[in-house]
Amino acid sequence: MSTVERIRKIGNELEDVITIHDLEMYSRDWQARFVYEERNDVRLEDYACNDRHRDLSGVKGVQPRTPR
Repeated sequence: MSTVERIRKIGNELEDVITIHDLEMYSRDWQARFVYEERNDVRLEDYACNDRHRDLSGVKGVQPRTPR
C-alpha cells in the first residue's frame, strides 16, 4: 500500500487530496479530498502525535481520550 497526500493553498482555502494505492485491497486507486477554510481563530503548531502534554479537552467538540 502507498499513499500520496497533496496539500495546496487555493485563495483562502487549504485543499488536501489523499490518494490510496493498494492493489491487494482495491481494484483501482481511490482519493479523498478535504477543503478547509481559513480561520483566524486557529493557530497551527508543529507537534508529535504522542505528545502527552497537549491537553485538548477544553476545545469545543473534542471527545475525551479513552485509554487503550
